[in-house]
Amino acid sequence: MKTHAAPVVIRDRGQLADALETELGFYRTLYVLLDRQRDWLADGRDQDVSADFAEVAGLQQQIEGSEQRITAARTSAPDRFCEWTQAPEVVGVVDKITDMVGRCREVVAECERLAGQRLAAYRRELDAMGQGRRLLAGMAAGDLTPRFLDERP
Repeated sequence: MKTHAAPVVIRDRGQLADALETELGFYRTLYVLLDRQRDWLADGRDQDVSADFAEVAGLQQQIEGSEQRITAARTSAPDRFCEWTQAPEVVGVVDKITDMVGRCREVVAECERLAGQRLAAYRRELDAMGQGRRLLAGMAAGDLTPRFLDERP
């Protein structure tokens, strides 16, 4: 993860557009990471998913820093900020960020669905292991009577 220099105070619409472009880059990188996690969840590569959490957390911190800069500009000069947000270059970047946030949310929803399926599969495996342990415990105790295993989860 790159480290960034001290935040620059936003003083005009060009700097606001630049700050938003930087934030857009963070969201694009986040989308790539989330998309990769979705693929790993679909393939059952759980350990790879957990390795990406540090990168996602780092991006989250960068996005928060960027949002704090933009909020500081909005609160320090609300009239000028309102004027800057009407500029075509700012509107275009904001539209792109909105699109990327929507795409990230869709991928997160898919990841949550896939993770839920993985969790259900793990629970089924644990239940099956528990049934096997009970059977082995009965056999170890010398109880060799026939047993019927319940197929219920």
